[in-house]
Amino acid sequence: MNLFLQCGDKVLLEEFSKQTKLTSPQSADVMFIDWLPDMSQSFLDKYKTLKKKQTFIIFDRFLSIEVDEANDFRRKGYILMEPALNFRRKYFHYIPFWTKIKGLDDIKLNEELNVRPYDLVYKGNLQGKKSSFNQYYIEYAKSYPKTVFYENQKSISQLESESYSNHGIVKKDNISYTDAKTTLIIGSPLDYEIGYLDYHIFEALDNNCIPLIVNEHKYFSLLSPYRIDNSISDINYITNSYNGTYIGYIRDIYLYIEKYYPEMIIENVVKQILDYVR
Repeated sequence: MNLFLQCGDKVLLEEFSKQTKLTSPQSADVMFIDWLPDMSQSFLDKYKTLKKKQTFIIFDRFLSIEVDEANDFRRKGYILMEPALNFRRKYFHYIPFWTKIKGLDDIKLNEELNVRPYDLVYKGNLQGKKSSFNQYYIEYAKSYPKTVFYENQKSISQLESESYSNHGIVKKDNISYTDAKTTLIIGSPLDYEIGYLDYHIFEALDNNCIPLIVNEHKYFSLLSPYRIDNSISDINYITNSYNGTYIGYIRDIYLYIEKYYPEMIIENVVKQILDYVR
Protein backbone atom coordinates (compact mmCIF):
# COMPACT_ATOMS: atom_id res chain seq x y z
CA MET A 1 0.00 0.00 0.00
CA ASN A 2 1.26 3.46 -0.93
CA LEU A 3 0.17 6.29 1.36
CA PHE A 4 0.50 10.05 1.22
CA LEU A 5 0.42 11.87 4.57
CA GLN A 6 -0.87 15.43 4.51
CA CYS A 7 0.22 16.29 8.03
CA GLY A 8 3.24 18.01 9.54
CA ASP A 9 3.45 15.82 12.64
CA LYS A 10 6.91 14.22 12.77
CA VAL A 11 5.89 11.44 15.16
CA LEU A 12 3.02 10.39 12.89
CA LEU A 13 5.22 10.62 9.79
CA GLU A 14 7.93 8.46 11.34
CA GLU A 15 5.53 5.72 12.38
CA PHE A 16 3.64 5.65 9.08
CA SER A 17 6.98 5.24 7.32
CA LYS A 18 7.60 2.12 9.43
CA GLN A 19 4.22 0.51 8.84
CA THR A 20 3.60 1.39 5.19
CA LYS A 21 5.21 2.99 2.15
CA LEU A 22 5.00 6.79 1.95
CA THR A 23 4.77 8.32 -1.49
CA SER A 24 3.57 11.34 -3.48
CA PRO A 25 -0.13 12.23 -3.94
CA GLN A 26 0.11 11.11 -7.55
CA SER A 27 1.24 7.59 -6.58
CA ALA A 28 -0.76 7.09 -3.40
CA ASP A 29 -3.46 4.47 -2.91
CA VAL A 30 -4.44 6.14 0.36
CA MET A 31 -4.41 9.85 1.26
CA PHE A 32 -4.42 10.72 4.97
CA ILE A 33 -5.49 14.33 5.55
CA ASP A 34 -5.11 16.01 8.93
CA TRP A 35 -8.07 18.34 8.44
CA LEU A 36 -7.36 22.04 8.90
CA PRO A 37 -10.42 24.14 8.02
CA ASP A 38 -8.54 26.90 6.18
CA MET A 39 -6.16 24.68 4.22
CA SER A 40 -7.31 21.11 3.70
CA GLN A 41 -10.26 21.76 1.39
CA SER A 42 -8.01 23.32 -1.26
CA PHE A 43 -5.65 20.33 -0.98
CA LEU A 44 -8.57 17.94 -1.35
CA ASP A 45 -9.94 19.80 -4.38
CA LYS A 46 -6.54 19.64 -6.04
CA TYR A 47 -5.90 15.91 -5.60
CA LYS A 48 -9.30 14.20 -5.25
CA THR A 49 -9.48 13.04 -8.89
CA LEU A 50 -5.92 11.77 -9.35
CA LYS A 51 -6.76 8.07 -9.15
CA LYS A 52 -10.15 6.38 -9.44
CA LYS A 53 -9.47 3.88 -6.66
CA GLN A 54 -7.75 6.27 -4.26
CA THR A 55 -9.00 6.14 -0.65
CA PHE A 56 -9.21 9.31 1.44
CA ILE A 57 -8.94 9.32 5.23
CA ILE A 58 -9.86 12.60 6.90
CA PHE A 59 -8.85 13.17 10.52
CA ASP A 60 -10.99 16.01 11.89
CA ARG A 61 -8.47 17.39 14.39
CA PHE A 62 -10.58 20.35 15.53
CA LEU A 63 -14.03 18.74 15.12
CA SER A 64 -14.77 21.40 12.53
CA ILE A 65 -16.44 19.34 9.79
CA GLU A 66 -20.14 20.17 9.56
CA VAL A 67 -22.92 17.61 9.09
CA ASP A 68 -23.46 18.48 5.42
CA GLU A 69 -19.73 18.16 4.74
CA ALA A 70 -19.58 14.80 6.52
CA ASN A 71 -22.53 13.51 4.50
CA ASP A 72 -20.86 14.63 1.28
CA PHE A 73 -17.54 13.04 2.24
CA ARG A 74 -19.28 9.79 3.13
CA ARG A 75 -21.13 9.68 -0.19
CA LYS A 76 -17.72 9.91 -1.87
CA GLY A 77 -16.45 6.98 0.18
CA TYR A 78 -14.10 8.93 2.44
CA ILE A 79 -13.20 7.47 5.83
CA LEU A 80 -13.80 9.98 8.64
CA MET A 81 -12.00 10.02 11.99
CA GLU A 82 -12.24 12.22 15.08
CA PRO A 83 -10.24 12.55 18.34
CA ALA A 84 -13.30 12.72 20.63
CA LEU A 85 -13.98 9.62 22.69
CA ASN A 86 -17.72 10.05 23.19
CA PHE A 87 -18.85 12.48 20.46
CA ARG A 88 -20.27 9.71 18.28
CA ARG A 89 -20.92 11.75 15.17
CA LYS A 90 -22.43 9.74 12.36
CA TYR A 91 -19.80 8.19 10.06
CA PHE A 92 -16.84 9.12 12.33
CA HIS A 93 -14.43 6.66 13.95
CA TYR A 94 -12.55 7.48 17.15
CA ILE A 95 -8.81 7.96 16.75
CA PRO A 96 -7.09 9.69 19.71
CA PHE A 97 -4.25 12.15 19.54
CA TRP A 98 -0.99 10.28 19.75
CA THR A 99 2.36 10.21 21.49
CA LYS A 100 5.60 8.27 21.32
CA ILE A 101 6.31 6.59 24.64
CA LYS A 102 9.55 7.56 26.34
CA GLY A 103 11.47 5.45 28.80
CA LEU A 104 13.79 6.99 31.40
CA ASP A 105 16.70 6.92 28.97
CA ASP A 106 14.62 8.72 26.33
CA ILE A 107 13.70 11.71 28.50
CA LYS A 108 16.23 14.44 27.82
CA LEU A 109 17.48 16.30 30.85
CA ASN A 110 16.91 20.03 30.97
CA GLU A 111 20.05 22.10 30.55
CA GLU A 112 21.51 22.90 33.96
CA LEU A 113 21.73 26.62 33.31
CA ASN A 114 18.27 26.82 31.77
CA VAL A 115 16.00 28.02 34.57
CA ARG A 116 12.44 27.78 33.31
CA PRO A 117 10.90 31.25 33.73
CA TYR A 118 7.23 30.24 33.51
CA ASP A 119 5.57 28.35 36.37
CA LEU A 120 2.25 27.81 34.57
CA VAL A 121 1.42 28.43 30.90
CA TYR A 122 -1.50 28.14 28.52
CA LYS A 123 -1.04 27.55 24.80
CA GLY A 124 -3.74 27.26 22.18
CA ASN A 125 -7.16 28.70 21.49
CA LEU A 126 -9.22 29.76 24.51
CA GLN A 127 -12.53 29.84 22.66
CA GLY A 128 -15.11 28.01 24.79
CA LYS A 129 -12.57 27.40 27.56
CA LYS A 130 -12.64 30.72 29.39
CA SER A 131 -14.74 29.43 32.27
CA SER A 132 -12.09 26.82 33.13
CA PHE A 133 -9.32 29.32 32.44
CA ASN A 134 -10.88 31.67 34.99
CA GLN A 135 -11.40 28.85 37.48
CA TYR A 136 -7.84 27.59 37.39
CA TYR A 137 -5.41 30.04 35.81
CA ILE A 138 -6.85 33.25 37.24
CA GLU A 139 -7.27 31.74 40.69
CA TYR A 140 -3.64 30.61 40.65
CA ALA A 141 -2.47 34.03 39.45
CA LYS A 142 -4.30 35.74 42.29
CA SER A 143 -2.06 33.92 44.77
CA TYR A 144 1.08 33.87 42.60
CA PRO A 145 0.99 36.85 40.21
CA LYS A 146 3.44 37.20 37.32
CA THR A 147 4.10 33.43 37.29
CA VAL A 148 1.23 32.57 34.89
CA PHE A 149 1.53 33.15 31.14
CA TYR A 150 -0.79 32.72 28.18
CA GLU A 151 -0.38 33.01 24.44
CA ASN A 152 -1.74 36.08 22.67
CA GLN A 153 -4.75 35.20 20.48
CA LYS A 154 -7.69 36.69 18.63
CA SER A 155 -10.33 34.98 20.79
CA ILE A 156 -9.39 37.24 23.75
CA SER A 157 -10.84 40.74 23.72
CA GLN A 158 -8.97 43.82 24.83
CA LEU A 159 -11.19 44.01 27.91
CA GLU A 160 -10.45 40.38 28.84
CA SER A 161 -6.74 40.93 28.25
CA GLU A 162 -6.75 43.88 30.62
CA SER A 163 -8.65 41.84 33.21
CA TYR A 164 -6.11 39.02 33.00
CA SER A 165 -3.29 41.52 33.37
CA ASN A 166 -4.95 43.00 36.46
CA HIS A 167 -5.03 39.51 37.96
CA GLY A 168 -1.31 39.03 37.37
CA ILE A 169 -1.44 36.90 34.19
CA VAL A 170 1.16 37.81 31.59
CA LYS A 171 0.45 37.78 27.84
CA LYS A 172 3.16 36.59 25.44
CA ASP A 173 3.17 36.50 21.64
CA ASN A 174 4.94 33.15 21.47
CA ILE A 175 5.22 30.62 24.26
CA SER A 176 7.45 27.57 24.17
CA TYR A 177 6.89 24.64 26.51
CA THR A 178 10.66 24.44 26.88
CA ASP A 179 10.39 27.57 29.05
CA ALA A 180 7.56 26.24 31.22
CA LYS A 181 7.31 24.00 34.25
CA THR A 182 3.61 23.11 34.05
CA THR A 183 0.45 23.54 32.00
CA LEU A 184 -3.14 22.79 32.93
CA ILE A 185 -5.07 20.73 30.37
CA ILE A 186 -8.46 22.45 30.35
CA GLY A 187 -11.32 22.34 27.87
CA SER A 188 -14.79 23.64 27.10
CA PRO A 189 -17.93 22.10 28.67
CA LEU A 190 -18.43 20.23 25.38
CA ASP A 191 -14.83 18.97 25.43
CA TYR A 192 -15.38 17.49 28.88
CA GLU A 193 -18.69 15.92 27.84
CA ILE A 194 -17.44 14.25 24.64
CA GLY A 195 -13.94 13.34 25.78
CA TYR A 196 -11.93 15.73 23.61
CA LEU A 197 -8.42 16.15 25.01
CA ASP A 198 -6.31 19.13 23.92
CA TYR A 199 -3.52 17.83 21.67
CA HIS A 200 -1.09 20.28 23.30
CA ILE A 201 -0.77 17.81 26.18
CA PHE A 202 1.70 15.72 24.18
CA GLU A 203 3.70 18.72 22.97
CA ALA A 204 4.10 19.77 26.60
CA LEU A 205 5.05 16.26 27.67
CA ASP A 206 7.65 15.99 24.91
CA ASN A 207 9.27 19.20 26.15
CA ASN A 208 9.40 18.28 29.86
CA CYS A 209 6.55 20.61 30.75
CA ILE A 210 4.33 18.71 33.20
CA PRO A 211 0.71 18.54 31.94
CA LEU A 212 -1.81 18.53 34.79
CA ILE A 213 -5.31 17.13 34.20
CA VAL A 214 -8.25 19.06 35.68
CA ASN A 215 -11.13 17.17 37.33
CA GLU A 216 -13.59 17.98 34.57
CA HIS A 217 -11.73 15.68 32.15
CA LYS A 218 -13.62 12.64 33.49
CA TYR A 219 -12.65 10.34 30.62
CA PHE A 220 -8.96 10.96 31.22
CA SER A 221 -8.83 10.83 35.00
CA LEU A 222 -6.26 8.02 34.88
CA LEU A 223 -4.00 9.74 32.38
CA SER A 224 -1.91 11.20 35.17
CA PRO A 225 -1.60 10.34 38.86
CA TYR A 226 -1.25 14.06 39.57
CA ARG A 227 -4.71 15.50 39.10
CA ILE A 228 -5.63 18.94 40.33
CA ASP A 229 -8.46 18.93 42.86
CA ASN A 230 -9.14 22.63 42.38
CA SER A 231 -6.29 23.34 44.78
CA ILE A 232 -3.86 26.18 44.16
CA SER A 233 -1.44 24.62 46.63
CA ASP A 234 -1.27 21.43 44.52
CA ILE A 235 -0.06 23.39 41.49
CA ASN A 236 2.33 25.48 43.54
CA TYR A 237 3.88 22.39 45.13
CA ILE A 238 4.60 20.90 41.70
CA THR A 239 6.09 24.10 40.30
CA ASN A 240 8.27 24.64 43.39
CA SER A 241 9.58 21.08 43.32
CA TYR A 242 9.90 20.92 39.51
CA ASN A 243 13.70 20.86 39.18
CA GLY A 244 14.09 17.80 41.38
CA THR A 245 11.00 15.88 40.29
CA TYR A 246 10.14 16.59 36.64
CA ILE A 247 11.73 13.40 35.28
CA GLY A 248 9.64 11.29 37.64
CA TYR A 249 6.46 13.17 36.77
CA ILE A 250 7.05 12.84 33.02
CA ARG A 251 7.94 9.15 33.20
CA ASP A 252 4.91 8.36 35.38
CA ILE A 253 2.58 9.94 32.83
CA TYR A 254 4.04 7.78 30.06
CA LEU A 255 3.57 4.73 32.28
CA TYR A 256 -0.07 5.65 32.86
CA ILE A 257 -0.62 6.03 29.12
CA GLU A 258 0.82 2.55 28.57
CA LYS A 259 -1.34 1.07 31.31
CA TYR A 260 -4.68 2.85 30.87
CA TYR A 261 -4.66 4.48 27.42
CA PRO A 262 -2.62 2.26 25.08
CA GLU A 263 -4.76 3.47 22.17
CA MET A 264 -2.84 6.78 22.38
CA ILE A 265 0.52 5.15 21.69
CA ILE A 266 1.65 6.09 18.19
CA GLU A 267 2.26 2.49 17.03
CA ASN A 268 -1.31 1.55 17.96
CA VAL A 269 -2.79 4.70 16.42
CA VAL A 270 -1.16 4.09 13.03
CA LYS A 271 -2.07 0.39 13.07
CA GLN A 272 -5.71 1.25 13.80
CA ILE A 273 -5.79 3.80 10.96
CA LEU A 274 -4.30 1.36 8.48
CA ASP A 275 -6.70 -1.40 9.54
CA TYR A 276 -9.52 0.65 7.97
CA VAL A 277 -7.91 0.44 4.52
CA ARG A 278 -6.21 -2.94 4.49
